[in-house]
Amino acid sequence: MIKFELALKGMFRTDLVLGNAGQRRFGLIEFEDAQATSIFKRGTVQYRYWSPRIEHGFSQILDWAWVRSDHPNDSVLLAGFGGPITTSAYAVICGRDASLADDVERKRFKHRRDHLKVEGQPALVLTYDEMVRSMEDNLAVAKTWS
Repeated sequence: MIKFELALKGMFRTDLVLGNAGQRRFGLIEFEDAQATSIFKRGTVQYRYWSPRIEHGFSQILDWAWVRSDHPNDSVLLAGFGGPITTSAYAVICGRDASLADDVERKRFKHRRDHLKVEGQPALVLTYDEMVRSMEDNLAVAKTWS
């Protein structure tokens, strides 16, 4: 299942939903922009602050999880997903590798990625560059199966 701009309760909208309708497992993905200030923005002398863009992405996935939790048997939600949802995964894609200015920012970004959980499950956080590399790796593996 692939759906773009899926509305959740008329309040929120996913950028992309990828799912396995047979197993009732779905990934809800939020794409933020890929500007130099998408992950971090101006800050102090010691470090830059998290950007409103990436914070918006995290807020979106938390709201999607809330909708799903608050309305698990909602007919509109069930219709949008073609039935009940067994498992959800969440992802935010934001920024570019080059926008991480130094080792401290790379470590902060990695820490956030490694420790962010939504509904007790890890949430995927990637830059656009990481997403492309992951897709290329998966495609290379898939090509070996022929």
